[in-house]
Amino acid sequence: MKQESLSEREIALRSKEDELKKASERAQRLIERSDKQMNELVDKESAVLQREKSLVEKEAELKNAVATIDNQLAEALRVKSAVSDREKQYLSLTEATRTKMAGMTTKEQEVERKMSALGRREESIKDLEKRLKAEQDQMNSKLRTLLEKEKDLKAEEAKVAVKQAELESMEREMLVTVDEVERVRHEPSPEPDSSYKALEVKEKHLREKEQEMKSRLYQREKDLEQREHALQTHLRKDLDEMETEVETEVVEEKVKTGIERLDDLLLGGMPFSSNVLFVGPPFIGKETAMLLFVAEGLKKGIPAIIVTTSRPPHEIAMDMAPILPTFMEFEQLGLVHWVDASGLAQDSAPRRNSVKVNSADDFVGMSKALEATAKTVMASGRKYFRLAYLSLSMSITSADEKRSLQFVQEMSSRVRQARSVAVYAVERGMHTDQQLGSLQAQMTGAIHFKTEKQKTLLSVEGVCDAQTRTWVDYRHTNKALMIGAFSLERIR
Repeated sequence: MKQESLSEREIALRSKEDELKKASERAQRLIERSDKQMNELVDKESAVLQREKSLVEKEAELKNAVATIDNQLAEALRVKSAVSDREKQYLSLTEATRTKMAGMTTKEQEVERKMSALGRREESIKDLEKRLKAEQDQMNSKLRTLLEKEKDLKAEEAKVAVKQAELESMEREMLVTVDEVERVRHEPSPEPDSSYKALEVKEKHLREKEQEMKSRLYQREKDLEQREHALQTHLRKDLDEMETEVETEVVEEKVKTGIERLDDLLLGGMPFSSNVLFVGPPFIGKETAMLLFVAEGLKKGIPAIIVTTSRPPHEIAMDMAPILPTFMEFEQLGLVHWVDASGLAQDSAPRRNSVKVNSADDFVGMSKALEATAKTVMASGRKYFRLAYLSLSMSITSADEKRSLQFVQEMSSRVRQARSVAVYAVERGMHTDQQLGSLQAQMTGAIHFKTEKQKTLLSVEGVCDAQTRTWVDYRHTNKALMIGAFSLERIR
């Protein structure tokens, strides 16, 4: 009986030893798995550090670019003030010349010299404006890069959160394993197991690593929050600069068209409260000119109302992509408002700030949509808005002429009351000369486009004072409109 009891004891001890070995092997596998996860976390951390370093470098470059732009803007303002002083001197000299005409040949030569100096100054100002525009485009591209970097950082943060959740689940599994080991430890055994001590040491080391990794993740989250706050501050600064540009337009009482040579032709741009027709055959570049007009306003933070009658909004947005790559960002900011009267199927994803109208000749629905959209825009505290109607011909050709002219009159009056600027596309060939004359009578002016001997030409009628009213040669692409040289007419 003693031998039998001893054998039973030996069998029980062997079974205990087998169980202990299995538990030790399982713990060893868990430790290896945790070490592998730890290495992956370390690799992820190094990747985040590299991304952070690149973001810091980009931020430094952006600050340097902003400082350079500020210096160039101050220089441009100084040159403009100098030019205004020279203009005042020229006016005083002109007045003196009128009163003392006889025997003032030397004074006339002085005036001519002053005019040539003024022309050189104007050319230098144009060069500065070109460089300033190039710097602004570079700033827009850098802003888009920063937004992409911010999205990447958010994605990395989500990945780190997932890894943290996996680490917590592993911790819970380790705690279960430790409880089993503690239970086995407190049971009577003939001699201590050295493998269990090694397991306990590794478990302690693993917990220390886990705490260290948690602290690093917490610190990394804080750093990312600080970076996000810095980016938001920089974006607010850019918006303040846009407001400054808008104030400059308000002081000059003219808005830029987005085409530098056209602004020169119009002596600075279109006046506020303008309604301008863009008249010409299809595919001649007038739509590109209108989209450039909209893009110029968006760059300065000016909201845009786009009325579509022949194509749905998503096609217009595709045309805007080469002209303004950040158009989607401006749309997400709520600066783009759509009035969709195309009557076509809605986009797969409905666009933000979009109002649907039954058809292009639904003047009642169109008026209500435009009035509501204009109120929404002006209620946001903006100085004015820019309206692009693509195209007006689709609305007025299929309706009664009297109703059409009444609708155009109400719409142009609404734009003038809001002290905004609107451009309308009119297809030549779809209207008689009498209809075009009636339309133009409701407007501030028109820009006509035509082709002649394989050349594309444009001319300005009305709008404001212009350097010339003759036909001017130009070329166009899907993202730009380049106007050629034009002779200056004497301004009486």
